[in-house]
Amino acid sequence: MRLKFIVLLFFVCAITGVKAQGVDEYMSGLLEDADWFELEEVYFRKKAEMQSDMLKQLTEAMLHAHFNQPEAAINSLDTLLSYHQNELGFNSVSDLIALKSRLYAEQGLYQDASDNCAHFLNQLAAFNVSKDSFPTHLFIQRHYDEIAYIPKPGIIRPDRDVEIPLEIKNSGLGNLMYIPVTVHGKEYHFMFDTGIDFTYLSDRMAKEMNIHISYESDEIKGIGKEVGKIGAIDSMQIGDMKIKDVLVMVGTSAIEGNEAFQVDAILGLDFFRLVGEIQFFPKEGKVVFPINRTKRPKSGRNLMIDHNRLYLKAYSGKERLIFQMNTSDLSSGLYYPYYMKHEKLIESKGTKESMNVYRLPQLPLKIGKKKLKLKHVPVSTEKMATIHQNGDGALGMDFITQFKKVVINFDQMFVEVK
Repeated sequence: MRLKFIVLLFFVCAITGVKAQGVDEYMSGLLEDADWFELEEVYFRKKAEMQSDMLKQLTEAMLHAHFNQPEAAINSLDTLLSYHQNELGFNSVSDLIALKSRLYAEQGLYQDASDNCAHFLNQLAAFNVSKDSFPTHLFIQRHYDEIAYIPKPGIIRPDRDVEIPLEIKNSGLGNLMYIPVTVHGKEYHFMFDTGIDFTYLSDRMAKEMNIHISYESDEIKGIGKEVGKIGAIDSMQIGDMKIKDVLVMVGTSAIEGNEAFQVDAILGLDFFRLVGEIQFFPKEGKVVFPINRTKRPKSGRNLMIDHNRLYLKAYSGKERLIFQMNTSDLSSGLYYPYYMKHEKLIESKGTKESMNVYRLPQLPLKIGKKKLKLKHVPVSTEKMATIHQNGDGALGMDFITQFKKVVINFDQMFVEVK
């Protein structure tokens, strides 16, 4: 199962008891809309003007959670749960408890994740409430209890940059990125995929690596349609780095939406979080894991995680656009929300390719300080109520490979291209 953040759309409930005016109303509106980039841009400028301490703590908790600061998010959640339960209300409190468990799990603290939900569930009897009323909490408690014996993932690396070869391999439909990874003395090629939140192995590969399976989980969304299994790689070598106790999902080997293309091993967002920064050099065919992380640019953060999907902030002229950044997408494109905002322009400037697709000749973008153009950009006119089409569009491998260098920094949450 994808271990993803709950969409916390309880903010209106949470602030009904707060007589917020001005700034508080504006900030609560951003929370309600889940506009994390706008919230991040304005919060620290407006914090001193906010009246509600509960609203401040809630804002900080959600910003920390979406900008990869799980420890800070847990600290803010602890303050909320200790001092503001009455203002939040029971349903909001239960959602925050589930979020806290997922933040523990994100750090590899599986026992803490399980115990946190177990503590909540055990208190329900005093209120004559059945545990079965909270299936999410039951799942989290049982899920992480099953893997609590697995140690927290760790990394051992030299005090210098680690450089390894990058293979850009054509799948028949487009390019994907692979790096060599050694497991139990044998070299394998793992694909980079910022579109999933876990390390993945096919059944065949897991058997070959002799991976111990802990238990079966729910469907592995984003990879395939089978029930998956959960295990761990005790140690894997990437260049001169050793990655220990890597949690893995094991299941079908076909990428969702591309049944013809088989993949046996994937490094997902859990790996990116662990190493902190990756520098891709597509034209030179190498990847660098720097010992000294790149300084965050003056333009600030432009990367965030929502529902365990990676989103990049860019500008087209003065318009802010939000793209899913997915290295398993073979090509970039624009989604229905963008079409609705620019329908007349797209239909006049674009070429209609099918009933549901137009193609724009180009789209000017600015990422940080870098100006660029996406060319021959498909635009979907079909409304799809799915997380796969959240945001204005997606940036895939055709975006990555056009640059000499792409920096993805998970410590400071930014992408820089050169």
